[in-house]
Amino acid sequence: MESKFIILQWIVAMDIFIYSLSIPYFPSILVEFEGQDNGTIYFGVSQSVGNGLAMFAGIVAGYLSDLYGRKVAVFISQLHAGICCLFISTGMYLNKTTNMSIYFLLGGYTLRKMNRTSSIMTAYTIDVTPIKDRHKQISRLDGVVGIAFACGPAVVGFLSTLVQREIIFIIGSAISFFNAFLALYYLISISNDKNDKNTKQSSSSSSVSWKSIKAVIFHKQLINIFVVFFLGCTGQFCYISTIGVVAPSRFGIKGTNYGYMVSYFGLAYAFSQFFLVPWICKDYGTEKSRLMGSLLVTGLGRLYLGVTKSIYIFVILHFFVAVGSAVLMHCTTMKVNNFGNEHNLVGTVNGAMDSVRRFSGFIAPMIAVPIHYMYYKKDDSGVSPGAILASSFYFAGFVAAFYFLGNDNNGENIIKGDTNSKHSNNAKKEKKA
Repeated sequence: MESKFIILQWIVAMDIFIYSLSIPYFPSILVEFEGQDNGTIYFGVSQSVGNGLAMFAGIVAGYLSDLYGRKVAVFISQLHAGICCLFISTGMYLNKTTNMSIYFLLGGYTLRKMNRTSSIMTAYTIDVTPIKDRHKQISRLDGVVGIAFACGPAVVGFLSTLVQREIIFIIGSAISFFNAFLALYYLISISNDKNDKNTKQSSSSSSVSWKSIKAVIFHKQLINIFVVFFLGCTGQFCYISTIGVVAPSRFGIKGTNYGYMVSYFGLAYAFSQFFLVPWICKDYGTEKSRLMGSLLVTGLGRLYLGVTKSIYIFVILHFFVAVGSAVLMHCTTMKVNNFGNEHNLVGTVNGAMDSVRRFSGFIAPMIAVPIHYMYYKKDDSGVSPGAILASSFYFAGFVAAFYFLGNDNNGENIIKGDTNSKHSNNAKKEKKA
């Protein structure tokens, strides 16, 4: 079974890795091609539009994966990713001959955000993983995402010294196409494995209808979870959309070094998912308390990052922010999938969760960027408004979790094995007696 998950994790890792190739390049390329002012505007618009498209793509991809199977959805999403890489590469190449390059660059980068492979594969992991192992496998999957996200900026910085920039994205396109055919073949071999009684196969198409989807997506319990998740993600995107602007002057981080900082955060996130999340979820608190704790830690970290100008504090706090982000993502994923599993719509709820995150990514830049330009002092004598704003959303999520989420421990038995089940049965017997 472990060998199957290695291939699954490879597909997700390569998908995130190819996406992260553009992180250190895309903003600087737009500035290089179009100038500082136009480049910044184009980047902000592409971020909002891309996240807006991804918001709709998430739930649609999840629904289609429930209806037609995970392999078809992943196959199409990887073909889409490969084509987008070709668009970006074409835009870089055409810059030498025509002004049309900007349309290829913006089209490739913006449309790439519609690829929702990661959320579909999360649903697939729930399908094929025994209940007792789901926390471990989801944590590993998220950890792989962190590593891949970290490696992209570092690798692209190295490759840029060896080959032309457009060649890097041609390589990325080839990897995406390879992933598409690998997913098509490999996911077929898993879904046909009906001998494993501990696995749960993908939802049958007969159970997937718009009526059932509406009933699940707008269920009060799921809405409450999504409200908390939305606030946390909005804080994250408010910070992301402004930190790149202040990092050079405030912390002295420029160019490739900023890419390395992105890599550092990704590795810290991966370390948290692989080692700290399983330990925290096993021994400390309930799902509600862990969610609240993650929001509080991340909010405090972002708040201080808005005040400090020390590069050392910047590095240290980003580790704690990575831990908080990892716990928030893991706990939300498990709560959403436990709910979706009960209604046999795992793909749909994962897609909806992804849509919530993308919606926050669509809204956050439109809020954070104007506030940043209104209140940020260019001589760096004040605070960083984007970071302060980000912390306020985390704190709002903390309050929402306190009031909206029940003290349920759904999924706790997944971590702690049969111990809780035995205690629960004993308690029932004592109550009857």
